[in-house]
Amino acid sequence: MDVNGRRMTNNGGHNYSQRKVVRAPTVKPPGGGSPSLWLGPVSTVDGGMLGTEKDVTIVGGAITVTRPGIYSVDTEGAAASDELTTINGGGNGYEIILKCASNARMIKIAPGGNILTGSTFRLNHVADRWRGLKNSAGDYAEIDRSSNG
Repeated sequence: MDVNGRRMTNNGGHNYSQRKVVRAPTVKPPGGGSPSLWLGPVSTVDGGMLGTEKDVTIVGGAITVTRPGIYSVDTEGAAASDELTTINGGGNGYEIILKCASNARMIKIAPGGNILTGSTFRLNHVADRWRGLKNSAGDYAEIDRSSNG
């Protein structure tokens, strides 16, 4: 039976009337609207799908992350460029996205430390992104990179 009590058959003539139909509870979305279009609340971190951007500064080739999400990375001492080889903090499965804090300061994400990437990637525009996932060994493995500037 379908949700309206009608017997269901497919084109092959198989009768599905013996199957039990489970009805989902109707939940009214906040502010009204059609419940059939509302998927419910989305889990977020600090107000956004990936959270609000958090500022970090490279110190001795490293940054520290405190949660999954987006990080705006600045150079040590506002230098014109800096190299990032280590990402401290975070737990197994943390996914982070790195971007540079300013078009005037380039961040070079380099293999070494605990960053697993095939080659050095330069974040030299605020629209560039590097995404990594922390594994059980404590390394941040590159998922992808995007040069948009």
